[in-house]
Amino acid sequence: MRYDIKLKIQFLSAEKEFKTPIAKISASDLLLIRLPNLDKEEIKISSENASKSKLYKICQISRYLSTISEPKEIVFLGPLHLLPYIYSVIDKKFQFKELVAIKLVEVNRNNSFLPNEHIGLIIFSSRRGSFNEVRTPYQYCKCCKRTVKDYGSKTYLLRKDGTRISDVWKDISINVNDVFPEKIISRVKALLSPVQKMTVISLMNEEYCHKFILEELDNKLLNKICPQTLPIKSIRGTARGDILINGNALEVFKKIPDNTVDFALVDPPYNLAIKYGKFTDNMSEEDYLTWCKSWLDQIFRTLKKDGIFTLVNIPKWSLELFPYLQQRMNFQGWIVWDAWGYPSKRIIPAHYPILCFSKGSKINTFNYKSLSEFKSGIEFDDIFYPLDYGYCIRSSCMNKRTTKMKKDRRDLSDLWTDIHRIRHNSFRYNHPTLMPQKLAKRIISVLTKPEDVVLDCFNGVGTTTLVAGKLSRKYVGIEINRSYYETSLSRHRLLSEGKDPFEKTRAKSTSKNKWYHLVKHQKYSIPKKVLQLDVKTLATKLGHCPTKSELRKHGKYPIKYYYDNFRDWAEITVATRRTGLIKRR
Repeated sequence: MRYDIKLKIQFLSAEKEFKTPIAKISASDLLLIRLPNLDKEEIKISSENASKSKLYKICQISRYLSTISEPKEIVFLGPLHLLPYIYSVIDKKFQFKELVAIKLVEVNRNNSFLPNEHIGLIIFSSRRGSFNEVRTPYQYCKCCKRTVKDYGSKTYLLRKDGTRISDVWKDISINVNDVFPEKIISRVKALLSPVQKMTVISLMNEEYCHKFILEELDNKLLNKICPQTLPIKSIRGTARGDILINGNALEVFKKIPDNTVDFALVDPPYNLAIKYGKFTDNMSEEDYLTWCKSWLDQIFRTLKKDGIFTLVNIPKWSLELFPYLQQRMNFQGWIVWDAWGYPSKRIIPAHYPILCFSKGSKINTFNYKSLSEFKSGIEFDDIFYPLDYGYCIRSSCMNKRTTKMKKDRRDLSDLWTDIHRIRHNSFRYNHPTLMPQKLAKRIISVLTKPEDVVLDCFNGVGTTTLVAGKLSRKYVGIEINRSYYETSLSRHRLLSEGKDPFEKTRAKSTSKNKWYHLVKHQKYSIPKKVLQLDVKTLATKLGHCPTKSELRKHGKYPIKYYYDNFRDWAEITVATRRTGLIKRR
């Protein structure tokens, strides 16, 4: 590989002042651009202040670099709240590939919202194909020395060299002011190799913002950064709290008066072709975004003057909707929910953005105290004080840490790694994409106060409204699916009777939340582990992965058991491709 080119660009006012860098950039097949650390006030932009806006100038430079160069990939590193604007202006020859959140070495506490503990990386590519596989070592508990994640009896299905990386990078971390972070450069190279020549450009020096000469505003560019918003019809009246409604959210909103909601927590369908009863969310991109903007407008209308709104979605739609939301409301924070999805890609999808906006200029309700404000000896609620990095949740280890009074908690930041998606059917209440109770509880606890009105216009089986009720908040829940609505009613009845609406249920779930074929639920006469290890033993004897006929002839058990217990041949033979992990360090 040839040596990398590192450039610090201070301004870009004319072609002649940029000749040498252009020649070098055009010859590169990977371009990494380090963006400046603009804060949330510096990304406020309108057509009136665009000529003086740092954001506009950064977008103009970024678009320019994507049009004059011919790299296969272009990567931007900077604050997550800046990347939606880069996404909106990048040249069309590049396709969006990945949005990654990266842990910072030090938490930035200069923030009226949650302390900032992440920075973002967005990858675009002009070619088809996936990333290279990059693996990260297993993490081991600082106390018991076993793996932080409890893999149970499935360690034989894992590899010694670690697990695939996700789109939340916690195994490497950088300083927020690093201009050319070597760890990030090395990982980007590994993901996108072979790379013949890589150019790294820094826009960190803010002098270019003052020296930048604007000949005239580019209206097309400006419209992408400042999407148009239309007037919203006003509705007068008084809202009622503690109400569940079965109906289309856009129709129900016509009955909800202006300025009556304190807080809205919305986790909409993600347009991933998941079946919600008779409805499948498989709209075109244009229709989905138009639909989203319709109910976002209504949420803005119904929020009180100091109301707060949080949106949970996948990275692509968060990037698309962020500039529109910023035109309506005031951005307050980007929470990274590290939810660890199914390993269906080379980069495991784990990053679920939680975008926080307020109708007023600031958040008036923020219920949080730092650990430093408490005296020792207090048992901390993990809703407010998550487990520190490097500790497991095995009961034996947790009891040992409690006995030894070992400090294993940390302050809450905007990087949430301790809340996991609901996987077990006994907690799913026949809904394919349930929000975890802990996630809703943390959001509502931090950003609302008792008697506040909490709205969820896609209430599903009632997670948001149930948590609101348990926390003595009023609620308005809207759900179009009759079955989900009735489930939420029955769960609210349990709550009113003093029972736990989140306890395990014996009801059989028919909702599918996985893309692959599911094996029929059954009692196995021979455990799946025994069958897979038998295939691995046979592979060792043969010197290769057995074929179906070889397994039928030499396998210890009848072939019927393999076909009945597994969804496909790849799952039957997976143990032959794994070495197993070391449980203790």
